[in-house]
Amino acid sequence: MNRKTYLLPAALLLGAVIAAASSADAAAPWFNPGGLRPIQRQDRDRNRNLYSEQRFIRHLYQGFLNRQPSSGELGFWSDRLGREANPTELVQEFMDSDEFFIREIYRGLLGREPDASGMDTYLRELRSGKSRADVVEAILSSEEFRNRVR
Repeated sequence: MNRKTYLLPAALLLGAVIAAASSADAAAPWFNPGGLRPIQRQDRDRNRNLYSEQRFIRHLYQGFLNRQPSSGELGFWSDRLGREANPTELVQEFMDSDEFFIREIYRGLLGREPDASGMDTYLRELRSGKSRADVVEAILSSEEFRNRVR
């Protein structure tokens, strides 16, 4: 893949994850970006390697959300990965998350990371039933955006 064709940092991260998945050992299809030891089949089937899973989850949080997970989030995603989801599905869930959406809208339209107040406001609005289009409209209507495109 030509990395120059990617427009968003998320697309670069997704490309790295897909590349890691396609080069993983066939005997151990679970992969760990960044050179982490792949979990062996017997680990996965009997006693999952929680440390490697948690490192993978921390990697997703840092790459997609630019933060570390809380202990509750780490436990939730570790359990999800261990029971019902594979790494590719977790990546997709991160990319589909409201937090990731808000972060990318801020980066794309305002050229910066969202502040805590803005993130909280838009997450609350999305969780109360507003659409993603409503969030985009609010940011496009903001004074900060208008000043940026003048």
